[in-house]
Amino acid sequence: VRGITDPGSILNDLRASVVRSFADKGENAAKDGMDICMLTIDKENGKLMFAGAYNSLLQIRNGELNEFKVDKFPCALSDQYKSGIMFTTQTIDMQKGDCYYFFSDGYCDQFGGEDGQKKFMKARFKRHLLELWTLPMEQQGEELNRIHLEFKGDTDQIDDILVIGIRI
Repeated sequence: VRGITDPGSILNDLRASVVRSFADKGENAAKDGMDICMLTIDKENGKLMFAGAYNSLLQIRNGELNEFKVDKFPCALSDQYKSGIMFTTQTIDMQKGDCYYFFSDGYCDQFGGEDGQKKFMKARFKRHLLELWTLPMEQQGEELNRIHLEFKGDTDQIDDILVIGIRI
């Protein structure tokens, strides 16, 4: 909208908007905001730019999973915002065949299992991605949905769930 394409800059701009929208709640307001992952792809130069507010980016390259770390603060009013700490952008050289996944925390935080009391957890999510990554992207989505529903069973869904996968 404003010609910004750098993911860290987009998150900084979004965070300022979130803070402004809650400004009338005063200093004691809940720190409303979001955990988010933002990326842009420069196909011409084979680059992926990434920034994350608590939400990481996973890459599977040649069967190996890499996790790109994130800034450990939300896109919200926070001590980091008050201190002027900005979101950072990482640049990744893409290779043909790479798969990239970004996701909300709802998938990994879902309760289920035999007694309905266990969380799915990120380690299990990563294991499934490593099992599925060679499948067509649509089939990966179907399998991740099946796995989620099977694990969740009769347990209520507790949060939003979003998984986005991209194959280069």
